[in-house]
Amino acid sequence: MNQKEIIDKFQKSSMYQKLSDNQQKFTERVLTSFLAANEHALSKWTPNDVTEILTGEFATNLNEPHNFYVAVTPILSSFFKFAETESTITDGKAFIEAAKGARDEMLNLSSTNSKKPAKTSKKAEKPDTTKVVAEDIDVNPAQVGDEVDSWLDEIHKVPVVSNLTAADLHYFDVIVDSVSELMILGMKREPDTWDTGLLAEVMFRRFVPILEEDEKTSALFEIVPFGLSELIKHLARTNALTNDQELLAWVREHHDGLTSLYDKKFDNFYTNLTQAMKQAGVDTTNRDQVNAFTQYYLSQNGEEGKQLYAGKTKKSKAGQQLAFRKKGRRKKKRH
Repeated sequence: MNQKEIIDKFQKSSMYQKLSDNQQKFTERVLTSFLAANEHALSKWTPNDVTEILTGEFATNLNEPHNFYVAVTPILSSFFKFAETESTITDGKAFIEAAKGARDEMLNLSSTNSKKPAKTSKKAEKPDTTKVVAEDIDVNPAQVGDEVDSWLDEIHKVPVVSNLTAADLHYFDVIVDSVSELMILGMKREPDTWDTGLLAEVMFRRFVPILEEDEKTSALFEIVPFGLSELIKHLARTNALTNDQELLAWVREHHDGLTSLYDKKFDNFYTNLTQAMKQAGVDTTNRDQVNAFTQYYLSQNGEEGKQLYAGKTKKSKAGQQLAFRKKGRRKKKRH
């Protein structure tokens, strides 16, 4: 098969169907550029060829968006498995390892060529969560809901999850469902673009506000790190993301913060503040307006409010930071 034929055949395969929407969007461009980078037929390639391509002009001369390069490794991993089943290559595992091994260098090289606005010194001083913005991708809520349900169905088969009590399994589902939808529907980020900055933004600013009152229990928050870890591991097993070790390390590092995200007194204060902002006509998507009104509100509502807000800031529990998002998580009955 020539390059076009093998790409077309791959796109009709079950392995291609397992890729995320974002990965599928870039598949043809990734494979066309990748296969064209070596004049030899794929059957004559070696794993070293993969490394040389990914760290060569493929990374520096294509001038593709960041999401393109993030999608490269999972696309190639699925493609190499497919190529081995077609007897085009003989050791797909070695090719996959070469692609994963070159990933970090490829991303570093490609980032120097991406078109990003220069950062001011003032912005560089802000917390990482202020740098996280929603991507411009099309998302269908119903399709995302079905996809998350399919993830949960598979994760439920993992012994450490299936052995949970009924109550804990319910909380586990709430965690996975909420986080996944915040990532994909809220931030419009497919799993292959998830990173630690996004996890911090979602978990420490957006997760608690979308929970229902009866879900805000210590039992749920105690298993938040576990829920996140099992979701990440599942997505890594399906090649939906490849930086699982980095994400898992972040979860371990922030274990205590994740299990103490919720504070009833602060939540009541937050609810009152949100209502006041609504009455004042504040644009809650505008960070500057939110910060300005928050300071005004604190100055008008006594020492108790000031101490509450200052205490949370001093402890740096990002989960208690002010963030505003309409509740919109879909309702599912899984048990």
